[in-house]
Amino acid sequence: MALREKNLLGYLIEKLKKIFEKHHLTGSFMADPTIAGNNVPCDCIFKTQSGIVLYIVIKSAISIKTAEEYVALSKNLASENQRILLVSNQIPQMLIEQFADSTLNFYSPEGSSKIELPSFCYIVAILGKKKGTARNSGTVFVGKASSLPRFFLAEPQRKWTQGELSEAADVTRGYVSMILKKMLQEEYIALNNGKYELTEPDKMLNDWSAVYRFARYIKRQMFAMHFSSYDDGLRKLNRILTDRKIKFAYMGPSGAYLREPYMEQNTLTAYVQEIPEDCMDLFPVESGGNVILYIPQSERFFIGEQKVKDYPVVSDVQLYLDLKKMPGRNEDQAEYLRHNKMIWE
Repeated sequence: MALREKNLLGYLIEKLKKIFEKHHLTGSFMADPTIAGNNVPCDCIFKTQSGIVLYIVIKSAISIKTAEEYVALSKNLASENQRILLVSNQIPQMLIEQFADSTLNFYSPEGSSKIELPSFCYIVAILGKKKGTARNSGTVFVGKASSLPRFFLAEPQRKWTQGELSEAADVTRGYVSMILKKMLQEEYIALNNGKYELTEPDKMLNDWSAVYRFARYIKRQMFAMHFSSYDDGLRKLNRILTDRKIKFAYMGPSGAYLREPYMEQNTLTAYVQEIPEDCMDLFPVESGGNVILYIPQSERFFIGEQKVKDYPVVSDVQLYLDLKKMPGRNEDQAEYLRHNKMIWE
């Protein structure tokens, strides 16, 4: 190993140790990864006191291909108590978002990080320096953590117990406790008589919108489809997806048209569980299509799904977040929807 690589490895491990100490994740580092008898090529291992084994991989840079290779390796780990942590000096938020639903973990002292273990959560989202982006340390709006603000905003009057949130989000109580603590610190919610209630919905939605990126989808496919009117198009697409038993919900411009129309629409947009293939009514095109289907990062995007005129539509919160970051006049539509429908009282 070259001297520069040795120095980088030592620097990153020391940074990681300080993060673990600061956030009270106790355990021990093993400098020789071969002693654990693992099949994961790594630079060292961290074993927590609770028995979680973290295989730490140090890279000067992490590409999508590298991450995909370790996602494949993570699927072969013997138990849930074994995880892989990719460490690099700088990791872009977009890379972490692309693998948000895997068990892969990321740490960077000068970029974004996501370490989610049973009873431990450390998330730092750093977006680009373009206008309208922001840095958010310890955000609750990324990955599995985003389930909780979705639940609170979907039922703003409901008071939740920690156990109810854990069951609804399908995550451990320890993880929920970590997220609730962050939400309490930001004063989005309050704890009264053992139950958590939403207190600052507008502040939470504003903060979420500031760090939200619309590009959080796995795949996008554009189609051309003949329809005589927008309502005819909604009916036709609804029939196609329903007949093929594909889970879907109208989002973006289509969802807004159904929920609170503000301007004329000409493109049908929906989140789908899978992209339909070999459909005689849908013709795949590279550009200029009037139907756009997105596979979202996870089922979380369907939380709060509603029925509007017998059509499935994503929650008003999801509509708002997407519309705010979609091109064109969709931001105007987002604010119109918020003013007329997102009344927390």
